[in-house]
Amino acid sequence: MESDNSSGMAALIGRRSNLRAVWGRWLSAVTLLLIAAQTAYLLVQGESYCPTTGCKVVEEQSPLSPLIMNAGGLVFFAALLLLFLALRRREGGMVGAVLGPLLLAGIAAEGVLFAFQYQTGFFCLYCCTILAAIALLNLFLGGGQGLRALFVFAAVFLASFLLTVPRGLDAAAGQAAVRQDIDAGTLAWREGPAGAEKRYFFFAEDCSHCKAALAALMQDPKHKATLRLNPLAPLQELELPGLEQQPGFRPEANRIFLASLGIKSVPVLLVQDSGAIQILLGAEQILAHVRGGGATQNNSFIEQLDDQSIHGQSRQSSQTAVPQTDFLIPGKDGCSVDVGCSQ
Repeated sequence: MESDNSSGMAALIGRRSNLRAVWGRWLSAVTLLLIAAQTAYLLVQGESYCPTTGCKVVEEQSPLSPLIMNAGGLVFFAALLLLFLALRRREGGMVGAVLGPLLLAGIAAEGVLFAFQYQTGFFCLYCCTILAAIALLNLFLGGGQGLRALFVFAAVFLASFLLTVPRGLDAAAGQAAVRQDIDAGTLAWREGPAGAEKRYFFFAEDCSHCKAALAALMQDPKHKATLRLNPLAPLQELELPGLEQQPGFRPEANRIFLASLGIKSVPVLLVQDSGAIQILLGAEQILAHVRGGGATQNNSFIEQLDDQSIHGQSRQSSQTAVPQTDFLIPGKDGCSVDVGCSQ
């Protein structure tokens, strides 16, 4: 009887092991196809497919080419698929000896990438999907492997977070410096007459509300104001004739600045005039201001600040919080900063 129980338990363990191997094969194959599709899109379109604008921010700050990163992912998951296909009812032998460490190496690499995303303040949905796949594959090899993967990920994440800074951020000043200098986020500008108001326009290229407001700002016939355009990501198709271009601009500065104010939608127009700063939220408010109608109190607020408040000096003593209940509704008069819109 004891022998029968032992045989039954061994058979149960064998079935569970085989089931995990099957799951591993399928997940490896699906992730491999996902990376292959992303690589093909990158080769054809010349840019990665980014379902969220956070993906674009992470990609543009990464020191590695997205093509190199995707090529590495293809090799990694192809190797995993072959190993899971070779895995039999029990983990062990040469396959088990290679598969476990390989998955730990993968979760370690993801720890570095996740720390990088955390430092930028934006997360890539595509990258997080790959991270989830590697985490699950580690769990498929059992609780012990999953626990080892957790410790490896935590250790690498902590070390990377403490020792690295994303490209485009000054190591000494860090993220706070970018937050306080929106001139660094200006892609193009047009100077107005001396003493005229200065306008900073924050927008997304795929936002139709932003395009309507931008058209009105660009059609200022007398150039009565200095106009600075601060997109949330590098432009792909939109042309800006008649404006001076700033090479190496930092779109992440614009996102960090808006996030520091709790603003989650664009278009946004920051108007600086005689020491006062007025922020207009939504196309309607911006169009009203450009046409001389002013802005209502519902979607705007005013701060009595000097130039240093938004150009590299502390904001602690003068910043006024934006009224959260007065934000525009994404899709009605603007687009979400994180998701965007293409209507």
